[in-house]
Amino acid sequence: MKPHPGEQLGQLEILCSTAALFLTIGSFLGLWPFNLAIALVLLAVLYGVLRDLRSLNRSKHPVTARHGSRKAYAEQTDRTSR
Repeated sequence: MKPHPGEQLGQLEILCSTAALFLTIGSFLGLWPFNLAIALVLLAVLYGVLRDLRSLNRSKHPVTARHGSRKAYAEQTDRTSR
């Protein structure tokens, strides 16, 4: 079964997950002198802001521009509605 577009992991999610893992491992090894909880909260806030900015950027462009031509988009929506 193919996942829905909203359920796929994107580059932003992978980047933030990798950063959180790096921060956690580094904190347990004592590589940096800051609080892990504060760093993870700041990372979560940064992720939320970047996700919202990405959504706003996508909303400025019409849907047909992301899917190629209008005909291809119409065919795709027709197939999913059947």
